[in-house]
Amino acid sequence: RGIDRPRYETFACAGLLVSAATLTRYAGIALLPPGILMILWLVDRPPAKRITLAAVFCACAVLPPAGWAIHNAVVLGSATHRVLAFHLISSRHLAEAMQTLNGWFWPARSLPAKIAAAVIVASVLLIGARLAARSRRAEPMPALALLLLLFIAAFALLLIASISLVDFHTPLDLRICEPIYVA
Repeated sequence: RGIDRPRYETFACAGLLVSAATLTRYAGIALLPPGILMILWLVDRPPAKRITLAAVFCACAVLPPAGWAIHNAVVLGSATHRVLAFHLISSRHLAEAMQTLNGWFWPARSLPAKIAAAVIVASVLLIGARLAARSRRAEPMPALALLLLLFIAAFALLLIASISLVDFHTPLDLRICEPIYVA
């Protein structure tokens, strides 16, 4: 709605919904980058107005979880009860991701099927990214399709960051990757 009729109130409400998603489960933060990019890219207003709308969206999305993190740090001594440490993603993570992708497309559990699933998903994402890049020059891609592609990329990056910096033991199973499947 905000893309068609940009108003501060619309993007403030959208930001509060992202905030609620983030407070419910940290993975909700993956909604923030796609929202900002959609506002900056698709809203038909002057650049300064798009930046202001994106700032309203971002502030409403980030301030409540940041306030809650500060509260936790003061009251409990830790904002998230997690320790930051760098861990490289292991071959086990990659195998789990392949198995999850395989489960979405084929019931077989063979290595060739897993590789084929990864190739298909990568192809779909690359084609989607190419279409999104061309959308400003040609007929625009529907906003929802672009938003979903951006969300898939943001959620995948969030999982990589989470495994690499916070919780090495996060499995890339069907439950964790479900938001990507739904998108």
